[in-house]
Parts: sequence; C-alpha cells; structure tokens
Amino acid sequence: MDPGPPQQPPPLPPEPSAYGAQGAAPPQPRALGQLLSDSIRMVKSRAGFLVQVLAIGLLPGYILSGLVGSVTGISDKAGIQAAIEAGQWAVVGLMALSGVATAVFETLANIAVILSLNAAARYEEMDVKTAYEGSVNRLFPFFFANLRVSLWVLLGLLLL
Repeated sequence: MDPGPPQQPPPLPPEPSAYGAQGAAPPQPRALGQLLSDSIRMVKSRAGFLVQVLAIGLLPGYILSGLVGSVTGISDKAGIQAAIEAGQWAVVGLMALSGVATAVFETLANIAVILSLNAAARYEEMDVKTAYEGSVNRLFPFFFANLRVSLWVLLGLLLL
C-alpha cells in the first residue's frame, strides 16, 4: 500500500499581538477625567472586597496598638515624650515596636489593595489570599526601595 504524499502539519494559529487578539488596535489614550471616572467606578464596584482586604490588614495593627496603649497608659505623642524624659525605655521600645508593626500591617493592606485594583483593571478576579500573598512578596522590595530613597535624601541633605 502506498501511503500517498506526505501530509503537512496544520498551520499554527496566528500569534496574538502586544495588544491582545490578532489585529486588535492599541488602546487609545484617555483624558484625565476619563481615568478618574473609570477609577472611581472600579473602586465602587469592588467596595465590599476592598473593605474586606483593608479590614484583614489594618485591624491587627490597630488592635495591637490599642492593647499596647492600654497596657502602657500612653495614648499620644506627649505621653511618649514624657516616657522618654522619664527614661522609661521599655515603654518607649514597646510603643516603637507597636508602631512598626502597625506600619507593616498598613503597608501590606495598601499593597494588597493596589494589587487587587490592578487585577480588576485587567478584568481578572483576585481573592483576598492571593492579594496578600502578592503583598507579602512585594513587602521587602518595597521596604528596601524606600530605604534607598531615604538614604539618598539623607546623603543629599548632608552634602548641602
């Protein structure tokens, strides 16, 4: 039996362009007003999810700060200044650690919100767990980038 002429493989599908589907036009630039209205609409449509993300990220830090404040009896900057002047370094250290922990929780929550809104802008769904996993993965690069900027500003101030 003669198998006949060799068969050609099926043609490959066209590759998508940088703008999505083959032949799709690039997105048109939008005015500032359009960007703002689109952003507000996106936040409104995901308000419940954003409140959930923020609550999970912010409540632990605020609860910790409230507990430390109630244990130490310090509730404002004047109380911290009085503790410094009195030499109560354990209280000052505890308040400082509480402040750092609260700042870390706030930063994680803010990064998670940015990541979830970024996903929504690409018409993708993101759950809270994925938002915080991405947030944790970006925390240290974010911290070190801010540290570098602070060091450059300090160097600039020293050279003035």
